[in-house]
Amino acid sequence: MTVERVDAIPSAADSYEVRLSVKLNEKAPAIVAGMSGTVKLVSYRQEKAIVVPAKAVFFEPDEQGRFVYLVGKNGKAKKQAVTVGRKADDRLEILSGLGEGDRILLEKPKEEDIEKKDIKKKQDVKQDVPKPAKERKRKKQAGGAK
Repeated sequence: MTVERVDAIPSAADSYEVRLSVKLNEKAPAIVAGMSGTVKLVSYRQEKAIVVPAKAVFFEPDEQGRFVYLVGKNGKAKKQAVTVGRKADDRLEILSGLGEGDRILLEKPKEEDIEKKDIKKKQDVKQDVPKPAKERKRKKQAGGAK
């Protein structure tokens, strides 16, 4: 069966009727007056698309873009930035950021279950604070005066 033409005729604000012209191949059963059927029109199809449930994609105002939580090697959740494409029902197409076989969480994990990036602890950071003038003067006298 081949669809030759689709005409949208609006019948209400969010409803319309569609007129299809169909050319049947020779082996197709005959269509007779009074028969009915169901047609599903697919306006977009991407064979190799990665599609995830919409509830698994998160957005926070202080973050740039959208992200998912991957299941990390250590069992902790790892935040992963993603680029979202089209939406269909309750699913989102992921254009980049995920690969086939990646495992994602469907819900936001608890804070303690999220893998943290390497951030230096406050005590590990050394500040270069100028020493008081008296201390500098004593060091100079001890090492510099002969």
